[in-house]
Amino acid sequence: MRLLLLPVLLRRGGFNGAPLDERQARFAIDLPAYGRLLEQLAGRARRDPLLTVGVAPQSLRGVSHEDLQALLALRAAILPDCPVHLHIAGDEAEIDDSIVHTGARPIEWLCAHFDVDRHWVLVHATHATPQELARLAERRAVVCLCATTEANQGLGTFDMASWWPTDGALAIGSDSNVTVSAGEELRWIEYTTRLLARQRSRLVTDQNPHPGSALWRRAVSGGRQAMGCPHPGIAVGAPADLLAIHRDDKRIKPDEALDDLVFTQRMTHAEMIDV
Repeated sequence: MRLLLLPVLLRRGGFNGAPLDERQARFAIDLPAYGRLLEQLAGRARRDPLLTVGVAPQSLRGVSHEDLQALLALRAAILPDCPVHLHIAGDEAEIDDSIVHTGARPIEWLCAHFDVDRHWVLVHATHATPQELARLAERRAVVCLCATTEANQGLGTFDMASWWPTDGALAIGSDSNVTVSAGEELRWIEYTTRLLARQRSRLVTDQNPHPGSALWRRAVSGGRQAMGCPHPGIAVGAPADLLAIHRDDKRIKPDEALDDLVFTQRMTHAEMIDV
């Protein structure tokens, strides 16, 4: 199984520079120690073709501007162009605090101060504006949605209506929720989009009118990008990322079977397809 290891840098308890509380303190690490850990993990990754290492500043609340600059300098020296995963714009309080302490919204501030590109993965982005999402799409950054966690914690809904038409890179994650189900995450994304629009089958394309399949394929493509995979699909030297679903009824096409998988969680149809 291919793995991406993301050592997390957490240095402070908020935009105001508050110290970490008792629960957060166990995750604290200083920059020299982080650099040593990154060197160690990078050495392991060089020996294992199925292992990738990235960096994860916990959030703009959790690291200062200087911390993030130092972290990216370590990345440039040890693992240039490795993935950068960052929780951002997940709740309204974060937006308000960012405006008070930086004068800008989190994504707005990040894009103004750092070269966000296709190697960056912004987790949640729940309260991103259409203008911020357009900027992220231009830079080919990935948005990683954790729909069940965002619902569980009442954080709000991501503006998929603005992101989907841009062909924006999409990945999914579970974050803090207790369940881990790709189908459930994708189903929540489609259903919340339907609820907001009051229409069915929102996340489809001209080439693929099946919402479960269209979402699955978009999420796999974005997931590969988020993991720093250099191979875009089935290619020489790439891991065999395949999904095998038994197809009893030969009249059911693979895209229809993926709809079944996302919306009913049944794996009773379809044949091996690239994911």
